[in-house]
Amino acid sequence: MRKLLNLSALMAALVLTMTATVAQAIVRPATLDVIDELTPETLLMYVQEAGAEDAELEEGSVTWTADGLTYSISVFTADEEEEGPLTDIFCQASFDYEDEDLAKVNEYNAISRHIRAYWMEGMVFAEQDMDIKGGVMSAQLINFFKKFIASAEATKSFFEGEGEN
Repeated sequence: MRKLLNLSALMAALVLTMTATVAQAIVRPATLDVIDELTPETLLMYVQEAGAEDAELEEGSVTWTADGLTYSISVFTADEEEEGPLTDIFCQASFDYEDEDLAKVNEYNAISRHIRAYWMEGMVFAEQDMDIKGGVMSAQLINFFKKFIASAEATKSFFEGEGEN
């Protein structure tokens, strides 16, 4: 009986120790970094954190070129006629594609989940947008840009016949 009590006490101590260790491992920020508007400069910072180290600010847009894709990301007000916070993000990537293959564009758009594509004057344009009026955490914003970059690369691969989207 005494061994059983000692075993129970040992198990209880082990559970308490494990609970304390897990509680210490869960680190929560003191405040949430919710973003509900951006400046072109902060947009550049988040795009660079998403992996576009060569991105630069050019005429209010973040631009860079990588792997045959030209990227442009802008932030603007929802209502262009009014002054207000910059809450709408527009992402665009383009690459050379001489074939005016609208069937391929339609096929791509039918299977694509994250990005829209269209063909114009020898180029394919891939676009995605995001509204942050309700607020977004910086980690979500960085993840959005990472997904856009990956989707743009997948779009180019699809049109070049290197794989599926």
